[in-house]
Amino acid sequence: MRFLRCAAPWRITLAFVAAGLVVGCAKTPSDEEKGKFISDDPTEATPNGGDGDSAGEGGSSAGNGGGSEGGSPAAPEPDDPERAILEADIVQIHDGRLYALSQFSGLTIIDVSNPDHLQVLGRKRLGGEPFEMYRVDNVIYAMFRSWGHYVEVDGEWQWVTSSHVEALDVADPANIESIGALEVPGWISDSRMVGDVLYTVSFENGYCWDCSVTPQTTVSSFDASSPDSIALLDQLTLEDDSYDGWTRSISVTENRIYIGGVDWSGGVGDTSTIQVVDISDPEGDLVQGAAVPVAGQILSRWQMDEHEGVFRVISQPWDSSTYPSIQTFTIASSSEMTPLGTAQITLPQPESLRSVRFDGTRAYAITAEQVDPLFTIDLSNPAAPAVRGELEIPGWVYHIEPRGDRLLALGFDNQNAEGAMNVSLFDVSNMDNPTLVKRVSFGEGWGSFGEDQDRIHKAFKILPELDLVLVPFSAWEWDDWGCSSYQSGVQIVDWANDDLVKRGVAPVRGNARRAFVYENRLFAMSDEQVRAFDFSNRDVPEKTAELQLAAHVSQVVVSGDKAVRLAADWWTNEPRLEIVDANDPTNDDAIGGLDLGAMLADVENDESCYGWSWWAVRLFAHDDAVYLVWPSYNGAEARVATVDISDPTHPTLVTHFDVPVDAYSYGGWYYYGQALVASGDTVAQVGDRLVFQQIDYPRDEYGYPIWWEEGEVKGGWLTSVDLANPLVPFFSVQPLPRGSGHTGLVAQNDRVLFSHWVPVEDQPGKARFYFDRFDVQAALPHLEEPINVPGSLVSYDETSGHLLTVDYKRKTVKTAGWMSCYETFGWGATFVPDDEDNWSDNAIGTCSAFDRLLKVVAIDEDAASAELLDAQTLDTRSYVSNLVVGDDRAFFTSIDYDYDTGESTTEVVAIGGIRDGSLTTSRKNVAETWWATPVGVSGKTLVATSYGAIVTVDATSMDNLEVTKVSDLPWWVQHVTIHDDRVLLSLGPYGLAQYEIP
Repeated sequence: MRFLRCAAPWRITLAFVAAGLVVGCAKTPSDEEKGKFISDDPTEATPNGGDGDSAGEGGSSAGNGGGSEGGSPAAPEPDDPERAILEADIVQIHDGRLYALSQFSGLTIIDVSNPDHLQVLGRKRLGGEPFEMYRVDNVIYAMFRSWGHYVEVDGEWQWVTSSHVEALDVADPANIESIGALEVPGWISDSRMVGDVLYTVSFENGYCWDCSVTPQTTVSSFDASSPDSIALLDQLTLEDDSYDGWTRSISVTENRIYIGGVDWSGGVGDTSTIQVVDISDPEGDLVQGAAVPVAGQILSRWQMDEHEGVFRVISQPWDSSTYPSIQTFTIASSSEMTPLGTAQITLPQPESLRSVRFDGTRAYAITAEQVDPLFTIDLSNPAAPAVRGELEIPGWVYHIEPRGDRLLALGFDNQNAEGAMNVSLFDVSNMDNPTLVKRVSFGEGWGSFGEDQDRIHKAFKILPELDLVLVPFSAWEWDDWGCSSYQSGVQIVDWANDDLVKRGVAPVRGNARRAFVYENRLFAMSDEQVRAFDFSNRDVPEKTAELQLAAHVSQVVVSGDKAVRLAADWWTNEPRLEIVDANDPTNDDAIGGLDLGAMLADVENDESCYGWSWWAVRLFAHDDAVYLVWPSYNGAEARVATVDISDPTHPTLVTHFDVPVDAYSYGGWYYYGQALVASGDTVAQVGDRLVFQQIDYPRDEYGYPIWWEEGEVKGGWLTSVDLANPLVPFFSVQPLPRGSGHTGLVAQNDRVLFSHWVPVEDQPGKARFYFDRFDVQAALPHLEEPINVPGSLVSYDETSGHLLTVDYKRKTVKTAGWMSCYETFGWGATFVPDDEDNWSDNAIGTCSAFDRLLKVVAIDEDAASAELLDAQTLDTRSYVSNLVVGDDRAFFTSIDYDYDTGESTTEVVAIGGIRDGSLTTSRKNVAETWWATPVGVSGKTLVATSYGAIVTVDATSMDNLEVTKVSDLPWWVQHVTIHDDRVLLSLGPYGLAQYEIP
């Protein structure tokens, strides 16, 4: 029987630009049709009457749901030319090849011999966070931090991180091979290659895997002389109880490594100690040298310097009212250094030391509060260092690059309306009277550079032969509506004729980290992308080529032989659709793509903070059409766009339009308390039709919805959008049955399923639940007759006609205080004191909670009736969440928190026997499943993810759940797509991962 009668008129005002609009209607059942199953209302926090017993034959239940190239001066020639000092970087260029190291995707080798046609020669995906690398002939020595993986410790799995050095043979870029790898204790702070020896300095603070509990610094030396292997030569540990959890900064000569950092001696942070390590042995032997006490803290490498037998340091204690100190030491040997001279930098007011730079017999220091003094320091007599000049400038300087009697400096000034970041040119020809020649500002409101102070010189590119300065940066841009979005790219600045001129920006996806010029092209690089620009017009650089280092994937959907990826990164306003082969969906290089930014600007009339909505986008596909759904900037509508992917090389935007469903419904931002076990979504797809659910919530005085109000009866409607002809979408509207609440939508074959519940007249706190089916593919989409069932919808097996529900039964007791209430009933308890003004620990009041019962019900759709087949009670104390449904199986997470002990028990629960009508449950403690969260089901196998792992739980046999850790993961999972026997994990900046389901 098709239920199409209307018991009462409906008044709905809708505004559509569409070819058609049809309004349906809903029936209000008579008393005798209302049904025998009565439950406790999960939206009623406390009973208004009654004793919580069930009424009706079905019973009831309740629940709780839920370079140096211009970057820095060339190093002085060493006494031994074979002991040259090299610094690592994330880019290396050699013989027309660019070696690019991305923290998201590892190593990519690119042919840049024709910079307008970039070609990938090879890739090597690497775990952890690639730090920097060296290239020696055909070997790349790559260093990693946060090398994450699971290890078994005392019979339990633990997620651990360490540092790592790996040698890669890149002679054949298409077949990059690992020729050796070694673990490095702790967190790599920095490195140098001196001759044929690679030195790393790492820090252990007790929080890293297999680290010393006592904070310590470890210096390691590795043999980089052989192209066939990498070997540990020596390792030296420097212990100091005063070290805090900060990384170390290093200054390196061919004979010594100086290691400085932050000390917390007694928690004061006044002084620190610089450790010296002798590295003069070309075979890599390490010898601990002197411990040099200095007056303040070391926050960057630039505060330490060795020059002509003298070690120089500029430092300041944490207390900014204490003046910074200039100290010099005579170097007799690595193990013997004696104080030589000292001086103080007298500050006009308490300020912090921001940056330092030594340059031969000169030094420069910057302190800052908001106005920034530049101090010039004469070190020509190291026994008597002297402050010569001082210049006040706005903002503060992050990094200084000396160029003869000029300084180029990179800095910040958040008070400058022209931009928060700047490049400054200083004249220091007269040390007694330094002057600011020119400053150019860029960025908006707030900005950042892609590196810390120890590495910023590798990004800040100065090219005097081209009269050019390049600055990779990221910044917030603010529009007239107060909305913000990230800008990322390379700022171009002319430096000629003792002047700076601000030119254009070369934009790049991702956080810009490097810039360089090669074959007359400007290259901009982030961890996601390399772009080449023709910058003959420096005001408007023109992109000539681009290549992805990593595919940023927020979501993916598969349609036929195509996979469609949504890429919406945090750093740029360039949301994109990318089309790839469904058989190779992880390929970083897309077949074709579509920039969605122009569409968004058109949709929102450039007056919105549309960027946020891309974190809430829904992606659907049907044949050669892709549908995107997202909330408008003000939350008043759902936006819909249709993209034609019939030609995957050139996907085309067909149309976009609005559906009057507010973001509070569309986004699923409703709240029924912890009792209801939530299921479904507020938008569902059936073929080429989309169905939206709108709940008509009561509103407060400001127009915002009140999601949960006891006893409130709500209506709403379903909007079906037929996109068979996307240029002329056809709308139909179906009023929802009124009730205390509605569950989300579940698409199944040609229908959309949900449930609602209605208060029982004269029985406060009671409700009847109804199973609802919306026939979407009918000529006139309509609701079928509701069927009274015991509880809210979980899943429906059409083959057997069996419905799985969660029913609700309230329990109430008197307790003394809210803590006693939670100790009794757990997470979902509600405490109401008898005296509403007395919330003390011993206040007497009513404590209530819900039992939840899993129930399987036989549905007779022709007769619109239901019969209870079986029921199982869940633990009252447990919080139920992450409910997912598969073939005759359902899974969820159950959490029981013990308020008395402060401990919690979390389990993954499997439900079977739905099709047989006899329920069974089986459980696994999350410690056995790597603390993974259920995200989807393939057949009878649960797919679950955690930070660091993807796990499957095979519930084919309910007596023996088989847990398999499929793989470690580098990042949080943003979205999961299950297609056939594969699971596709969208990992944001780490791209897309694909795994076969065991």
